[in-house]
Amino acid sequence: MIMAEKKKKHWAKALADATNMVTTFAAAVALCGYVGYWLDQKLNHQDYWMTVIGILLGLATGIKSLWDKMQQSKPTITKNTDNENN
Repeated sequence: MIMAEKKKKHWAKALADATNMVTTFAAAVALCGYVGYWLDQKLNHQDYWMTVIGILLGLATGIKSLWDKMQQSKPTITKNTDNENN
C-alpha cells in the first residue's frame, strides 16, 4: 500500500512538472509574439517581421526554460574517489 501511494505521488509530481513546462513554453512564445505584433502595429509596419522576431525569441526563451528545468531535475551522479586511491 505504501509503495502504491509513493508511486501515485511521483506520478502527480511528474504531471505537475510537465504541465508547468508546457505552460511556461507557451507563455514565452505568446508573450514575445504579442510584443512583436504590438511593435509592428505601433511602428506601422506592413510586414510582420517584428512579430516573427518576437516568436523566435519566445521559442528560444521557452527552449532555454525547458533545458534548465530538465537539467535541474536530472539526478546527479557522484564519483566515489575512495576506490580510485586503492
